[in-house]
Amino acid sequence: MKPGSVFLSNVSQDAPDVKRIRDALEAVGMEVWFDQRRLESGDDFDKEI
Repeated sequence: MKPGSVFLSNVSQDAPDVKRIRDALEAVGMEVWFDQRRLESGDDFDKEI
């Protein structure tokens, strides 16, 4: 991820809401990433993201 990017963390049941938030942020030009593969505790987030 580059500086100024946004990482959204969520639980799976909130995915539809998070997708709407992602879409709104991307619509104003922000880079957004959220975990759709389920990062786990202890994962190397920098590598995974």
